[in-house]
Amino acid sequence: KSRLEQITKTDLDRSLMIHRIMEMTGSIQKQDQEIKKVILENLGVQRELKWLTQTLHRTFNTIEESLFK
Repeated sequence: KSRLEQITKTDLDRSLMIHRIMEMTGSIQKQDQEIKKVILENLGVQRELKWLTQTLHRTFNTIEESLFK
């Protein structure tokens, strides 16, 4: 009987561990998706910043040319 109880306890422990591993894997996948979203958002902000910087330089150059004529 004790052997049967040990086997049952081992199976429960194994089942619990598998369940925890599956939860952790799911959590990691969700975190990975969120990281990808943040990376895409950062790339968009970088593009916008580059575009605004270029616009600012063009505007500055135009004003500078007008002032020094």
